[in-house]
Parts: sequence; structure tokens; C-alpha cells
Amino acid sequence: MRKIFRFNKIPVFFLIFFGLFFCLQQANAFFDVIPSLASMQLDALDFLDRIVAWLFYLLMFALAGGFFISFSAAFLDWASSLPVGLNNDLVNAGWHFTSGLVNMSFILIFIFIAISYIFKAENVGMKKALPRLIVIALLVNFSLLLVKMVADMGWVVQNAFKQSFFGTAGMAVPIASQMAGAAAKAVGEYAAWFFAPYYIVALIPFANVARLIFFGTAVLGEGLFGTFSETFILGAFSIVGGLVFLVYALLFLLRIAIIWLLAVSAPLAFAAYILPQTQKYFRQWLGALFQWTFLGVVVFFVMGLGLKFFAAVAPATAFNIRGTNLAADYSKFIFLIVYLVFTLTIAKKMSPAAMDDFWKLGGMAISGGTGYLAGKAKQATLRGRTWQEGERAKAAERIITPLKAKEAAGTITPREQSQLGAWTRRREIAQAKIRSIEEATLAEDKARILKRAPKDTEDRRNYLQAELLKEDSKKIARSSGKIAAIIDIITKEGKIGANEEKFIAEAVRKGVSPDKIMERRPDLAPKIGKTIIEALDKMTTKDLLEKTQKEAYQNSEVVVHILEDDAKFEDITRHAKPEIKKEILKTLNNATSLPIGLGKQIKKMSTNPKWKV
Repeated sequence: MRKIFRFNKIPVFFLIFFGLFFCLQQANAFFDVIPSLASMQLDALDFLDRIVAWLFYLLMFALAGGFFISFSAAFLDWASSLPVGLNNDLVNAGWHFTSGLVNMSFILIFIFIAISYIFKAENVGMKKALPRLIVIALLVNFSLLLVKMVADMGWVVQNAFKQSFFGTAGMAVPIASQMAGAAAKAVGEYAAWFFAPYYIVALIPFANVARLIFFGTAVLGEGLFGTFSETFILGAFSIVGGLVFLVYALLFLLRIAIIWLLAVSAPLAFAAYILPQTQKYFRQWLGALFQWTFLGVVVFFVMGLGLKFFAAVAPATAFNIRGTNLAADYSKFIFLIVYLVFTLTIAKKMSPAAMDDFWKLGGMAISGGTGYLAGKAKQATLRGRTWQEGERAKAAERIITPLKAKEAAGTITPREQSQLGAWTRRREIAQAKIRSIEEATLAEDKARILKRAPKDTEDRRNYLQAELLKEDSKKIARSSGKIAAIIDIITKEGKIGANEEKFIAEAVRKGVSPDKIMERRPDLAPKIGKTIIEALDKMTTKDLLEKTQKEAYQNSEVVVHILEDDAKFEDITRHAKPEIKKEILKTLNNATSLPIGLGKQIKKMSTNPKWKV
């Protein structure tokens, strides 16, 4: 018996221990299949909502690219089809003025040649100047006609190349139509395969969990070798191609304006040919005239070869970037973009050296346009993410509110208590993401503004105030992000004045720290949903002495609260005489309103330690 008892002491001990310290408690059992399905669906939605948002922005990117290249191509065809048209009032009036000026200058040139003969200062060049003067005096009256002949020659040759390569269909529109049509096809596939089923099935409760699995599988498959790749490539190439077409269109328009100026200055150029010292100006004018006249011929010839070749190797039916022909199909688009840039380089080489500024401007337009579009796309993405997280927070709040009411009434069940905790966490996560996005956006806006702002403190403050007033004057498209960035910079570097006060609430909504604002101006706390007492309680005496602006002490509630806080009052008035402190407190206690000048007196005592009251 002892042996048996010895071997059973350990199990008995554990039974007693668990019986004492791990007693059975009442539990509630419930059927939780439907809520579990709902929770699983919400988790899947949270995972895929971001993917859906990115797909939507990709869709907008493709649509914008198709529209942009269509517009740029139509603009280029219109600009390249415009004749030089030298027979207009502007050219005729300018030419008559310069020709009259040159005819009068012939007298001065003749006197100069005569003086050279009289004083025996003539050389071989001057001996030939008199016959040239006689010939130019006759030709200058026909200079406009000669320019028109050269321009007509260039126009005829240009049209010959245009008809040979493109016929009546236009130069850029057919290519742009193919790319825009491919973008429209990709958009249709988007709507048919992804967005329509996704949102239609989402209307059926608990039924789209399986659909989400299919959707995720489609994203992984199509995202690598299908519609997503096609849409992104088409959108990117459409934007770049549209920018190149736009530069070409501006070049053709600029060509017409420059030929007009060359026609007006023709009499001056002919007159420059008379004297040996000025003949170089005539040669420069003549070279520019031929370069600008036949620039269209070169562009049509080189671009015609490339676009014809592209149309031959990439017909409209080939715009389907899928499967095994992925690299070959991509190469067609790469060839088109590279060839357009190559043609632009040829046009740059053919243009006069004076056009360097235009080409720099064109390069800046392409790079700046790409950067601008990328920035706008990023802003749209961030706005979409902010809206998405805000909707999640609102949805969570709608569920939390009745659960909170049940919790306060004591009628909440364990299952509902668990749901309350889960939805509260969802709301906090969504709000944290919104704050993170706002902080990142605010930092980028601040960096962009400070990059343009002057370095001097006073000049920078004037610049920031001018930018703030500029944004305030806009009736539409006002940038709340820019306003918030300006307010944040002013709060840190300067002081919050009357112009900035009306933007405080808007700035806080866009991510500016309310604590930083209340350190400067605790009197503005009610404008951002706080109380003055809350603002002052967070501040130390050091903050009041070093950061708080004097405008805050014009608020009676600020001054009264400081005086009622014994510790802060002692720190602020530590250099004042004891009888003055008593007089201040006595005056405050007996007054029905804040005594005039008291706030200014408190501020003076706090900022000048050597000042004795």
C-alpha cells in the first residue's frame, strides 16, 4: 500500500494544485460562422484594396497618356501643315520700314566710299564696294520677293516629301491613333476583367471571398505578362511620345515666326553685303534663311522614313503585348521613341546656333513635363490612399459606435467585446496611416518651398507670406498642402501673424502639429479644437519665456491662467519686486476684466530679466 501511495503522490499533487488555482469558469458558446466569414472577407479586402487603388491609378495613367499623345499628334499635324505665308500685313509693314531705312542709308554708304577715294584710303575691298552698292540698291527692292521664292521652294519640296510618305493621312495622327486605340483596348479589358466583376460581386455579402482569391490570382498572372504590362508600357510611351510631338509642333510654329523676321530684315541683310566689314552678317542671314526654310524638308524626310518603317513592322493588330512575343512587341515601342528623339537631334543639328536656347527649353519641357506628370501621379496616389484609409476609419467608427453604447450600458456580449477591440484596432491603424501620409506629404511640400525661398530670414518670410496670399486669392485649385507647408515653416522660423491665423485650422488638418502652433500662440487653441487651458498646461515656463509670442498675452484667458498658476507666475515674475507681484494679483482679483496693459507688462517682465518693475 505504501508503495502504491508513493508512486501516486505526484499526480494527486497536480490535481489539487490545478483544482485550486485553475477553477472552471462560466463560458458562453455561440455560432460564429457568419462573423468569421465576414472577418475573413474584410482581411482579404484590406489586403487587396491597395492593389485595386494602384490599378485604378494605372488606368487613369493610360487614359491620360492616350489623350495626351492624340492631342500632341493633332497639334503637330496642324502646325506642320501651316504655310509660311509671307504675304501678310505684319511682314509687308515691317519690310517697307526696313527697306526705307536701307534706302536712306545708301547715301551714307556712298559718302563713306567717296571719302575713302578722296583720302586714298581705299583698298581692294573698298574698290569693289561701289559696284556692289549699285547692284544692292537695285536688289534691295526685290529682297522680299527673293525670300518668298526661297520659302516657296522649301514649301514645295516639303509637301512633296509629305505626300510621298504620308499622303493625306497626316504625319503623327495615324501613329498616335494606334497607340491611343491600344490604350482604349487596355482600358476596356481592365473594366471587363477586373473592376466590373470586383465591384459587382462586392455587393453580395460574404460571397466575394472566393472572387477575391481569383482576383489576386489574376493580378499575379496578368501583372507579369498581360494587361498591366501593356497598359503601363502604352501609358509611359504615350506620354514620352506626346512630349516629343509637342516639341516638334512648337518647332514648326517657331520656324514660321523666324522666317517672317528674316523676311522683314532682308533689306538690312542685303545692305550689309556692301561693305567688307559687314558681309559676315549677310552670310549669317542667308544661312539662317536656308536652314529654317528647309528644316521642314529634313524633318519630314527623316521622320517619314522612321514612321513608315514603324508602321510596317508594328501594324495596328500588333499592339498586344502578351505571351512569347513580349520582347519583340516592346522593341517596336522602344524603336519608335528612340527614332523620334534621333529625329529631334537631327533637327537640332540643322537649326542655327542661335536656337540653342530653344533646344534647352525643349529639353527642360520634356524632363520637366515628365517630372510634373510623375509628381501629379504621386499626389493623386497619396490622395487616393488618404481617402481609402479615411473610408476605412469611418466604416470602423460606424461599427464601434453602437458597440460602445452597449459596453457603456453593460449589455455587450463577449463576441461583441472581441469585435469592438478588433474594429478599434482597425480604426487606429487607418488613422496612423493617414497621419503617416500627411507627414510625408508635408515634408515634401516644405522641401519644395524652401528650395525656391530666399536664404535671408526676412526675405524668406516676405516670400512665404506672398505665397500664402497667392494661394488664398485662388478661387479654385487652391493647394491645402502648400498652405500647410508654409504655415509649418512660419511656425518654426518666424511668428504667426494675422495673415496666418485664418489658415491654422486648415494647416492642422493637413498634418501640421497643433502643439507647435500652441507653443507660439496658445490663444489660437480654440481654432484647432483645443482649449487655452489645455494649451498652457502642456507648456513649461521655459516655453512661455522663449517661444510664446507677445500677441498671446493680449488674450485675457491666457494671462489669467498664467497668473493663477503659482509656479509659472513665480518663474515669470522672479525679477519683479514682491510688492509689484502683490499689486498685480490684487489688481487682477479686483478687476471684472483684464486690466489694460497687464498682458504687456507680464510679457516685458518675462522677456527682460534685468528689468525691475
